[in-house]
Amino acid sequence: EGEAGYKAVVERAVTQLGQHVHSLYAAGARRIVMLNLPDLGRTPIVLQNTTYVPDYLVDNDAARRMELARRLTELTRYHNQVLATAVEQLRGELPESEIILVDTFGHFERLYGGDDNAPLQPADFGYDPAALAETLSYEEQQLTLLRRCYNGSYYQGTLDPDSMCPNPDQALFWDSVHPTTLTQCWQAWKVGNDLAEAGWIRPLPDQGTYLGWCRTI
Repeated sequence: EGEAGYKAVVERAVTQLGQHVHSLYAAGARRIVMLNLPDLGRTPIVLQNTTYVPDYLVDNDAARRMELARRLTELTRYHNQVLATAVEQLRGELPESEIILVDTFGHFERLYGGDDNAPLQPADFGYDPAALAETLSYEEQQLTLLRRCYNGSYYQGTLDPDSMCPNPDQALFWDSVHPTTLTQCWQAWKVGNDLAEAGWIRPLPDQGTYLGWCRTI
């Protein structure tokens, strides 16, 4: 249904999240953690997609995928904007509540890399982004995305080396949309650091120590 359709989906989803928070609050919860979305436009599903048709006709598969990525990023940003507004409203509606909104979008941007001035690069998190990178080019535009590690269906595990990338412990995405175990570990680190900053838990180990722990999983 076009732009109006996906905006309606976002608004229904965020409304439902707000209802869940109200239910938790009614049950006695006062400390609640919510997470926004990472950039869906940078997931491997863009590379796997064969069905998306943009509003304008273009006889170039790279251009088609780049437009899909742009629209998914737009959808993600809209979701995160609506969610942030809803969280502020919930904080005002629920006395004595503490709601942390974890910036998963910004966290994944650091894991993707691309900012040479950032204090931590993807390699510092244990990734080898170049190994699975694929660049789409159309006219003067380029978009680099990461391929999936596992070639099977969603969620399933495997020990078959022919079904996965050579170094799955250094990949960001397991399948077309889901992160690897390493990435889930870093997401937990991000949540834990936000909880520690709020004074809810003790500080987590530093990045280097934590990476060593993630590699034991």
